[in-house]
Amino acid sequence: MSSKHSSRSSRSSQSRRSKSTNPTSNSASGANTEGSRRRSSAYDADFEQYLIDHSVYPEGYEYPDDRQTPEPGDLDEIRQRLAMPRPSLSPSQFTDSDFQKFKRANTRGIDEGEVMRKVLPMLYGDADIPNKQDLLFTRLESITNETTVVPKPDFYDGARLRDIDKRVREDLGPYIIPTKHPTAPVAPNFFLEAKAPRGGADVAKRQACLDRALGARAMQTLQSYSAGKPVYDNNAYTLSATYHAGNLNMYATHVTPSGPGGSPEYHMTQVRSLSLIDTKERYLEGATHLRNGRHVTTEYRNQFISAANDRARYAEPSTSNYNGVSDTTDAYPVEESQTSAGEIAATLFSNRIEEPEPSEDELTATSFSYPTATSFSYPDKQSDYNNLADITEDSETSEDELAMPTYMKPTPSKKRPSEGSKKAAAKAPRHSTSTFRQKHRFKK
Repeated sequence: MSSKHSSRSSRSSQSRRSKSTNPTSNSASGANTEGSRRRSSAYDADFEQYLIDHSVYPEGYEYPDDRQTPEPGDLDEIRQRLAMPRPSLSPSQFTDSDFQKFKRANTRGIDEGEVMRKVLPMLYGDADIPNKQDLLFTRLESITNETTVVPKPDFYDGARLRDIDKRVREDLGPYIIPTKHPTAPVAPNFFLEAKAPRGGADVAKRQACLDRALGARAMQTLQSYSAGKPVYDNNAYTLSATYHAGNLNMYATHVTPSGPGGSPEYHMTQVRSLSLIDTKERYLEGATHLRNGRHVTTEYRNQFISAANDRARYAEPSTSNYNGVSDTTDAYPVEESQTSAGEIAATLFSNRIEEPEPSEDELTATSFSYPTATSFSYPDKQSDYNNLADITEDSETSEDELAMPTYMKPTPSKKRPSEGSKKAAAKAPRHSTSTFRQKHRFKK
């Protein structure tokens, strides 16, 4: 009897730790490989430190010199937009009976899977936004130099693959295409992590911190690609939420430079915290914030994709003056250079941690390679990013979306080319992404 109980407990414990947070996961698929370096998971005490070491800062982080983590410049705007009323969540549409139904589902959710299936859909709604659950992000370049496990968000929103120009996919694939599945959303910037009542809220928060950094990187990559240089505008374009035992927490993540010409730093800021099982009003407030968050991040994502597509389609030969800093950091020294769109990505996310000299033992073991600006790690077969099956579903607009006003985020000023300039650009030689790949000889 004791043996059976021990076996069941072991299987239960293993199941709770089996998703992307498995502390022994080493390969892209999450399997452990003998001789390879152990990766840290959100269940490990050192996970958060690995994030900090790679400039991914959790909410409330304090710098060694007592500086506080900076907040995004558009935080007030985000809070206002998330609080906007939605017709489907008005008190007249959502009854006391509906609230009691939610509370019962929340009480009966004994494991994470049940919470995701029966509780969360009541909150995030049924908007026609591409989304997936529980997919390993195996194709994204590691943001922590492969010291942490491959992320596997419980839920995320993104764009349809067909909405991104082929050249953009080729140049930015490892930063915006998270998985090989042809119907999986790309360029994700809204995430949701959930835990069962017995699960760890702190674990969900750490998982979401890594998710958000990848989403913020994807948005900044698209934004910088369209501008022709790294852009740091101090605004947040990535949102996420954690749900645990009736409590909803929402966060925003924005990117800043580490200094003159420096690498990106990712900052997490709490937007709201609500107990949805307190009253019907608190539930309506939380569900409104969550659904509006999906709507807002979809707008940001679509704007950046559209701008990147325009640059890819109409760009003339490389003439961008990349100065290594953003428009908001023009006090830093400026060095002009002629940089292609693909090289912008390589420069923007070059390695931030010096690779240590390997010991004799490490040389004999299987090890991973650190990404650098001159060995930018696209998968060997670039065509894989363009051979994924095309998706042709028609988009529909929900009643809530029709009722909400459309906000436009500031984007880099760029005149759309006239018909004459399009013809001239078509005749002119264009930069070749294949030449860029040959130049850098991408490694696996």
